[in-house]
Amino acid sequence: MEKGYITKDAGLVDENGGYEQFTKGQAGAIVGRNWLPDWPFGDLLNNVPGAKYKAYAIPAGPDGKIGTQSGNPSVNGWMLINKDSKHQEALLRYYNFLFDNWANPQKGGIFENGFAEGYDYAKQADGTVVKDPAKYPDLFPGYGDRTHLVEPIYYSLTFDGAREPGLYAETMNKLANGGTPETPYEIATAAVRKPENIEAMKIVLEQKDIRMKNYFQGPLTETMKSKNELLKKLVLQTYSKIIYGQSPIEEFDTMVANWKKSGGDEITKEVNDWYISASKK
Repeated sequence: MEKGYITKDAGLVDENGGYEQFTKGQAGAIVGRNWLPDWPFGDLLNNVPGAKYKAYAIPAGPDGKIGTQSGNPSVNGWMLINKDSKHQEALLRYYNFLFDNWANPQKGGIFENGFAEGYDYAKQADGTVVKDPAKYPDLFPGYGDRTHLVEPIYYSLTFDGAREPGLYAETMNKLANGGTPETPYEIATAAVRKPENIEAMKIVLEQKDIRMKNYFQGPLTETMKSKNELLKKLVLQTYSKIIYGQSPIEEFDTMVANWKKSGGDEITKEVNDWYISASKK
């Protein structure tokens, strides 16, 4: 902050604001997911002529560990079924259909190449499947100069279609290490993912053993319900004051002590109890 590497208004900028600054060329580094090349880095290339970006490993601390936000939670959301509906099983049949045909499609299957030709994929005269509307505008009517495809998976009733855990990471790592895509899923992934995206996933996996992971994926505990917001405010305010030079680094230890006695110890016990219980299932 003193050297000017962090802007003075950093404390007022949320995640989307940070993305906006980066894609306008107003920020030089950003911490985010491996898929940032798909969004929003297309805006960076449009806004800043000649701009380039590259993934780097998260710097490790004195203990050799890295502290980053853990990946997406195990639950992305909920689907509600009207209790008066005549065929409540219809949504489950729909979901199972996506798992059987979309999550990891087989060769010759109805979704082998994508959802619909001319929409999220196209075929050249020799039968080669392409997924680049900017490079092949005649094969993607209406796409113009889009920098990426609209993925139908995000418009399914389940929001993200159906995904097999780990398949994305495994495929990206295979491609990063020079593997030849073989299955429809691998071929589609290789066609649509950018080299910077693939390299970023390799870096993520190379650091997986030193990442401090949050293993809690459960619902709010009883103490969280009443004290979570207060404790989060305590943590964030302390971080901000230290970064802005308003408090010494030693204030972190004071904050930890206050966090523990203000409900943190109870939450820690509840979370550990939940983890032990969930691990037995």
